[in-house]
Amino acid sequence: MHILLLILKIIGILLLILLGLLLLFVLAVLFAPVRYRADGTLLEKKEADISANWLLFVLRVACSIKNGEVTACVRLFGIPVFTYPKRKKQKEKQTDTKLLDETTEIEKEIAYFTEEKKSDADSVPELPENDPKEQKTKQKAKHRKKRDFRRMLTGIWQKLKQIIKNLAHIKEMIYDESNRSAFSHGCAEIRYLLRHFGPRRLKADLTFATGDPARTGQLLGVICIFPVIYRNEVSIVPDFETDDFYIRGTFSVKGRIRLVHALGSGIRIWRDKNMRKIIRKIRK
Repeated sequence: MHILLLILKIIGILLLILLGLLLLFVLAVLFAPVRYRADGTLLEKKEADISANWLLFVLRVACSIKNGEVTACVRLFGIPVFTYPKRKKQKEKQTDTKLLDETTEIEKEIAYFTEEKKSDADSVPELPENDPKEQKTKQKAKHRKKRDFRRMLTGIWQKLKQIIKNLAHIKEMIYDESNRSAFSHGCAEIRYLLRHFGPRRLKADLTFATGDPARTGQLLGVICIFPVIYRNEVSIVPDFETDDFYIRGTFSVKGRIRLVHALGSGIRIWRDKNMRKIIRKIRK
């Protein structure tokens, strides 16, 4: 009997320890902030570094965009658990590039010695010019990167237009008196989340154009809605004259997110019957 009580006591202690660890984990998930940061340049070279971490080194996500190439890595306790592109592909690409460079060098040496034999003994041999095929390949790669970047910007603009259409639909619903209380509650929750999730530091010096003056003005109006623009060092200049779609400048963003705020906001919205009705209407 004494041994049985001792075993039950040990099991109870272990269960309490597990329960305490689970409670500690839940509190960490809810209250420990996810810190995010983004820095980028949108000039001749489009480059950006984006990172987010939780509990310092426990979870870290890093993404880098340089020369049209995207690399990403997720680390758990400092150990890579996901990388993009995969290392095998990176090694194969590096090997192919190395072989291509070696082949090009051999072709240049052969051309050099061939020209040397044809020239006079007293003449100084000249190095061969760059291969026209190689120049065309480089130009095609450069144009392909520009085309891919333009497609990405066009896709972003299409999504923004869809958002603007949805906003127009939501605007019609706002004028309905039966929905005003729900929308006022929704706006209050959005302001609450932006206050807690918005960047603590934001610096930007951007110039943009959509190719259409009307659309450029609409996009500027959407951007100006957010008060975070006025609270930080942000300069956004629209270009109404060009027919091209572009974004140029530099930016730096730093902030943090706590899931407890999202959980509290979600519970308040779920408890509001009018909000649930509005959400069902928007989904339709």
